[in-house]
Amino acid sequence: MNLIYIAGPYWHPDPAQRWRNANNFRLVQRILLDEVNGSRMFAYINPIANSMPAADLADEWYWRRAGIALARHSDAVIFLPGWRESQGCIAEFNEAVQFKIPYAELAFIDAKSVRIALTEIYQALK
Repeated sequence: MNLIYIAGPYWHPDPAQRWRNANNFRLVQRILLDEVNGSRMFAYINPIANSMPAADLADEWYWRRAGIALARHSDAVIFLPGWRESQGCIAEFNEAVQFKIPYAELAFIDAKSVRIALTEIYQALK
């Protein structure tokens, strides 16, 4: 089973934008659950779902390093829209490129875009 790391922007000074960013992770998580349900090919890690309750326990640099480590130890990365404006996501992208980890970028958060990304990742992992 291959592990996919979901990467996207989260932190923002506006709490409403942080909520929207977190919701984007949840939407992709829901679509992935629907798409890979019953599949033995992919599992995924949603860093927001896994770490959000502890977000205030460490500083931004801790979470950035954690994200880079999670990306490095994943088999593939899916980048959410807006990732190019996030310093943390740029670092995760550079890690994926450096370690030749397959990745896909979502232009939109919808089932079709996620299916396309999963197909790209599946082809790259063959």
